[in-house]
Amino acid sequence: MVEEPIHLFVYDLSNGMAAQWGRALTGRQIDGIWHTSLVLYGMEVFYGQGISIIAPPGTTHHGTPLKQLPMGTTRLDRATFMEYIEGMKEVYSAEKYHLLDFNCNSFTNDVLGFLNGNTIPEDIRNLPRDILSTPFGQQMRPMIDQMFSGRSGPPARTAVESLLPANPASGNPTNSSLTSNLQVSSSATSLRSILQASPAVAVMYTSATCGPCVAIKPTFEGLAQLHSRLQFVIVDIGIGGGSQIAADSTGEFGGSVRATPTFRFYVKGKKVNECKGADERELKTQVGMLELEAFPPHPHEKLPLPAIRKLTGTLAPVTYLTVPALPSLASKLNGFIAESKSTSLLPVTSTILTKRVIAYLAALPPTPATPAQPLPPGLADAWTSSTTNALASLPSSEWFPVLDLWRIGLARDGARLSPSLSTVLPAVLALITEAKLLDSPDLAKPLLLTSLRFVSNALPFEPLTSILLSSNAGAREGTTRLIVRALLDQDKSVRSVGAGLVWSVVGRVWQERTKGAGEEKSNEEWEVEVACAVLEALGREKESVEVVHRLSASLGLIMFKSSHFEAIKSIMEALEAGTVLESKKALAASEGRKEVLSLLSEVQLLLS
Repeated sequence: MVEEPIHLFVYDLSNGMAAQWGRALTGRQIDGIWHTSLVLYGMEVFYGQGISIIAPPGTTHHGTPLKQLPMGTTRLDRATFMEYIEGMKEVYSAEKYHLLDFNCNSFTNDVLGFLNGNTIPEDIRNLPRDILSTPFGQQMRPMIDQMFSGRSGPPARTAVESLLPANPASGNPTNSSLTSNLQVSSSATSLRSILQASPAVAVMYTSATCGPCVAIKPTFEGLAQLHSRLQFVIVDIGIGGGSQIAADSTGEFGGSVRATPTFRFYVKGKKVNECKGADERELKTQVGMLELEAFPPHPHEKLPLPAIRKLTGTLAPVTYLTVPALPSLASKLNGFIAESKSTSLLPVTSTILTKRVIAYLAALPPTPATPAQPLPPGLADAWTSSTTNALASLPSSEWFPVLDLWRIGLARDGARLSPSLSTVLPAVLALITEAKLLDSPDLAKPLLLTSLRFVSNALPFEPLTSILLSSNAGAREGTTRLIVRALLDQDKSVRSVGAGLVWSVVGRVWQERTKGAGEEKSNEEWEVEVACAVLEALGREKESVEVVHRLSASLGLIMFKSSHFEAIKSIMEALEAGTVLESKKALAASEGRKEVLSLLSEVQLLLS
């Protein structure tokens, strides 16, 4: 039998904009918003406004493919393949299309699995999950859901273009939307990949001639919207390889399915339960049980912790919005540069920092107003390069005005500046958190305070947060060193800013923890280290109730619902944390701070 070669054509729906804006919007490198199609038998087959078949390949409205990847061969003849595609048209209809999940890539992966058991590349298949694991992706859900409801969904390229910034030089990036956790599988390969990629999956086995299936299907689809942490899959046993999945001769999916509708529930790829028939109450119960088994509630859920729970609704980072007299700041920096004997200091650095940047900052409206004018052309690139040059050329005691320019810029125009700052932030962070500098008894207070406030003002912006809390290149370690140095300082004002920074960092980590998606921004070692530093600072604090408040809040939040709680608790008990917390109550009571007293008691309860 002659084998037919299969190729995967790959297109970028963003026309390069994802590569340009991906890291700025999501904190990750996104090389493209991929559209794929399968090429065989002299035609190109893809899914968008329904299933389309175009000949010759490469002549679709998507233009020229960026990649043409060989995906093996198939022994199916053309007539059998076309019969399969015809049966899939009802499943992959125009109204069911969803940009980032039930899309062209869902289709090509499903069809490829039917043709020869292969899957499309993982980076293409998992792109929706990668984007949705970021705050930007989660914010985008409502817009996309509305965009692709019913038959009004636009072509995919139009949708992508509407979500990305139209002009990198102007305006704030638009925060908008995405998601769908409901898929169709018509091959064992596609179902297998879903079970491997998802911690918990509910599968509905259905058929076109099954009346009860039609009746219960809307309930199944509605449950997918209610239980976003679960993956929902529909297998039609009359389409494609659906009958082979249902037969399950190897027992891989839990044995053969003998009636429809049948619902099966999987945790980590293993079947844990099933139910049959159109019993809506039973289906809802089973889905609820699946979620509980896959995502069991943390033991802390049962504790009476109203003060700590209240903290979880007030996680905005502590930021510093005050703008000093800009002419004085420019004069100070200009004086440092003029007196420098460094041969590496470029003449243009003074002009850019003390004239162009100062003029731009002076024209910005006070927070929370949004700047109406576009960024001056070339300013961001010139600013970052001049910052690098100034920090490399000036002594560390003279860095603070350079950093303060960025602190002010982030306070008033951070959404537009954060993409540019992200390119140099690792290097800047490495300089200001270098252990030798922070441990020096000659560390200048202006530099320490400005460094703390600069990092604090970066935390509201996801691309910068991802860098500050990344384990790559020691960024997270540097951020932690800066926090610990501030918390143990003799100066109350430094300790106060340090306590604000640790609260802001712990807040970002807690958000990642409860979101249950995205890159790991903390681990056991880091959480233990921060908890120990916070406890030590609490024990030392004798002056400021506000510092005690922020530190106790940080300690409570880093332990609350943490998967590393037992390890933290063990160390806290060895350090007699309960005694330390009790000793702070007198200070809180002396100023009538009932909320601080409640918080200290609840942190003690966590450790009891």
